[in-house]
Amino acid sequence: MKAVSNSTPLIYLAKLNKLPFLKKIFDELYVPSAVYDEVVLKGRELDKAEVIGVEKAIENGAIIVKDAKSKLKIDTLHKGELEAISLALDMKVKNILIDDKEGVEVCKVLGLRPYRTTAILLEFLKKDLIKAREFEDLLIELSKAGYFMRAEVFSLLLREAKRFKRK
Repeated sequence: MKAVSNSTPLIYLAKLNKLPFLKKIFDELYVPSAVYDEVVLKGRELDKAEVIGVEKAIENGAIIVKDAKSKLKIDTLHKGELEAISLALDMKVKNILIDDKEGVEVCKVLGLRPYRTTAILLEFLKKDLIKAREFEDLLIELSKAGYFMRAEVFSLLLREAKRFKRK
């Protein structure tokens, strides 16, 4: 299964040390150059720790940098989101890792399948890459790292995790 990613899921999964797990869900993961620039180049300038994990994933081929041929123009979305959506459309890849609410809505309208960071963590749980208790801990870490999640969403995710509780 192929996917395209925007910056935010990569950054947060790297912060949680779960970036390598993406390879267990997606055979090929692409990012446009705007996402590379935002995560790696700007991240390096700002001395962000997550840059190391993303660079390593690019070096070992787990993440492939590829430019979009077409360029969407939607004023409410950032350059990385626009390029990620454009790349997914160009490559006819349905799966896109994206957290921005408006970006998620645009993806749905365009027939793409958006995965927020929290949905990716849930996929890790479903695939038995993490256990329910770790999932809960990761949600808390995610929130502490600055990821915004409404209390209702947090509660819903915890209820969903209970379905996968293993002894």
